[in-house]
Parts: sequence; C-alpha cells; structure tokens
Amino acid sequence: MALVTEVFHPDQRPVPHLVHYVGRQRGSDPLPRDVRGLTTEQRLSAILVTGLLRGFVTTGTVNRPVVCVSDASPAELEASFRIGMNARGRVEPWALVFDRQIAWETGIRPALYADTQLAHQLRYDFFGEHPTRPGLVQRVDPIAGDGYTDWSHEREWRWVFPVSSQVPDPNPTVQVWPILHAVIAGRQGWKPDGAISAYPERATVQRWSWTGTSLVHDGTLA
Repeated sequence: MALVTEVFHPDQRPVPHLVHYVGRQRGSDPLPRDVRGLTTEQRLSAILVTGLLRGFVTTGTVNRPVVCVSDASPAELEASFRIGMNARGRVEPWALVFDRQIAWETGIRPALYADTQLAHQLRYDFFGEHPTRPGLVQRVDPIAGDGYTDWSHEREWRWVFPVSSQVPDPNPTVQVWPILHAVIAGRQGWKPDGAISAYPERATVQRWSWTGTSLVHDGTLA
C-alpha cells in the first residue's frame, strides 16, 4: 500500500506559489458564456486540455480583462476548501498552483489595495502611465458589512490586459503549462477529460488531492 503524505508539513517553510481557484463561489460577475454551463471539474479539464486561462472583465478591473490568482499560505489554502475564504462559503477543491517566480516573468503582478478615494486616484494616475495598471488597483472597504468588499486577505495577483475594445483579441489568454507547479483535484487519481499528451510538463506537474481535511501528494498527471 502506497504511503500517503500531506503536501504541507508544519515544520517546513512554505514555497511561494500562486493559486487559481477554479471552484470558487462567484458573485455578480458571470463566467464567459461558453464555460458557464460546465461543472468545476469540467472547467479544470478544459483549462488543462487547451493549456490556456482566459482573461475577462470583473468587478474593479475598470474594463480590463484579468486573470486572478491568490497568494494563499498553506493554512489558508486548505481552509478555503474546508470552510471558505469569506461569506460566500466553501471553495470547491479544484485549482491550479503556479510557480510564482516563473509567473512573474510572464507579467503577473500583485494587486494594489486601497480605500475608495485612493483607489480612484491611483487608477487615474496610472491611466496615462500604462494601459493595464489601473486594473491592478482593488478597492477595499472592510466596514461595508457585506463580506464582499474586503478582499485583502487573498493577497491577489493579476495578469492584466488592455481594454478589450483597444486590442484585436477581446479574450486574452495566459499559457498555463509553462508556469504550472501542481493541480489540485477533488478526488485521488483524477485526470483531465481530454488529451494532454502534447504537454511534456505533465510528467512533472504534481497532483494534490483533497481528502476533506488536507491536501495529499497524489503523483503527477502523466
């Protein structure tokens, strides 16, 4: 019988990674129409098979398409699957884990959190400096009381793209496999529903399975 080991050990210093939650609870911003009807597992399969994450406009990104990830600690990552990150509830255990250093080299940057007045000013100041930087500013209002306007606990990072009307491709993408460190799956032995043989990285990308209480090592996707 194979030895099952937990991904995170309390005596080990965590390696910096960035997490894209495929199964997070959504607010008023819908998913793109062609993936809206898919389950979380099906969406993760589609990302891995196509090798792409698509950006789209969401709340606070001032008409700029983004791909968002979280700089979650090991404890926060596992807690998000057990109890959730906010009032929207538990996150489904399907996610992508990226190498933060390699992701940085592809253009991702940490979001800038500011109160309402400063957020407006920063976006205005950034507007003439760089076409994408206003999309990095995230408004924070921790006393609103609705549980949705203070996202600072996520330590969000973003790939930000120019305004859709100003570029030929209104659905910009991020290539997943070159920056992928691990895939989080809701059951052991999971593989995407589709061919990934074109991606040599599949032999080294780890699979972490969620047991209901913790993440455990579960081989690779090869």
